[in-house]
Amino acid sequence: MELLEISHATVYRMVANGELELIKLSTRASRITSASVARVLADRTNKR
Repeated sequence: MELLEISHATVYRMVANGELELIKLSTRASRITSASVARVLADRTNKR
């Protein structure tokens, strides 16, 4: 979230839309893959 400068709600929305890849570690823990974060950052820089 900090790297992308977005809110929790935006992260959840991007996961639901398939823009970010979520990996479940346990029933209460999950992580976003670095590859999906890099892809979003690259898309952002290409749009500017």
